[in-house]
Amino acid sequence: MTARHKWLEHIHSPTARAIVNRVITEARLHPEEFFSAARERPLVKARMHAASQLVAAKFTPYRIGFFLKRNHSTIAYYLGAEGTSRSSKYYYRRVLRHLSPDHRQAVVDYAASEAVSVEVLVAQWVGERIEHEIRAKARAAA
Repeated sequence: MTARHKWLEHIHSPTARAIVNRVITEARLHPEEFFSAARERPLVKARMHAASQLVAAKFTPYRIGFFLKRNHSTIAYYLGAEGTSRSSKYYYRRVLRHLSPDHRQAVVDYAASEAVSVEVLVAQWVGERIEHEIRAKARAAA
């Protein structure tokens, strides 16, 4: 077993191991640096890249945290997953329950295609609607 493989032996999934190994190699890092507690920019960027690759391979934030030796909340930060907290999930369900099932799925799909959370998308739409109403009132008053 090579020194590199020693650092990856906690990753039992061949897919995850290959992804992490590829990211470490591409970033020209030593695995000891990659898995360390250091927060230098190149290290964090490499970990973020590995996390995004692992998500694309359908691993959960908890498993990714195990693979990268990080807390799942750190992985959520890496991925920009604002909607993972319990209160965000509650808000998400609360907002969407007022829509018809067809519209609900369309909103979720559109938010995913724009790579934003449902909350951000709804906030943008409400802001645009308010601007429209303000302009309409100004036109009516003129």
